[in-house]
Amino acid sequence: MDIRNSRTTKFLVLFVILAVWFMVAGPSALTRRGVDEVSVSEPVTAVSVESPVTGISIKQVSGNVFSARLTGRNIERYTLSASVNAGLASVSVDNAPGILGFLRNLIGGGCVLELTVPENLSSIKIFSGSGSITANSDLEADDILIETGSGGIDTLNVAALNTVSLSTVSGGISSEDISSGRALTLSTVSGNITAYSLSSPSINLETTSGDIDFNTAEGFSSLRAVAVSGDISGAVPSLDGCSVTASAVSGAIRIGGTRFNGTASVGSGENRITLETTSGDIDISR
Repeated sequence: MDIRNSRTTKFLVLFVILAVWFMVAGPSALTRRGVDEVSVSEPVTAVSVESPVTGISIKQVSGNVFSARLTGRNIERYTLSASVNAGLASVSVDNAPGILGFLRNLIGGGCVLELTVPENLSSIKIFSGSGSITANSDLEADDILIETGSGGIDTLNVAALNTVSLSTVSGGISSEDISSGRALTLSTVSGNITAYSLSSPSINLETTSGDIDFNTAEGFSSLRAVAVSGDISGAVPSLDGCSVTASAVSGAIRIGGTRFNGTASVGSGENRITLETTSGDIDISR
């Protein structure tokens, strides 16, 4: 191939990419930033949030305080709305319609939805189609559901009276000090799960492609960790009173320091621990 023709082709491709970017994003996309904020004065007892293309952060404060704040680049492309009906605060972020809006969101994102919610909530439900979700301060409710299609989930000090569910399709989950009165579920299709100080009668950790690293407090009756392709490493306060079942199709198994190959079953206690991976190692200790 002629070197000059190759360089010309690369230049034309780069020129087209830049032209499309400026057409969709606008010439001042790198610098144009803004803030859009809504707040409500009615009493809030539950929160439901849906945003297709933004990251989300949430913090909980005392008093009847609820607000949603959209910050970042080119927020004029989005519409932020919030309403309260019978105590349920609903927040939504709508993006520009059509193919042009899709391209703008794809190329010129960078917005974050910042939520401030009150205490004593019956439920918190948060969904982002594409964006990371963080809750790095105390967060409590009867039920907590956090889900994103593409992005990580990062939480600290999350507690629910009933259930906690954190899930992402493409992204990792990092949680510390997370508890629930009935069931705790952390799941991702592609990403690692790092979860410390887990406390719940029923704990379920699952990833299709990624590693799982965890430790638990006392009090669980059922613990299940599954990694189709990845290692599983965990620690529990004690293996006494537990029945451990482990399976590693391609990898080594260690239970309390003892090595097994393929499958292993140790103990006959009431607290069940199930560990499974197709391609990876398993190590469970106290």
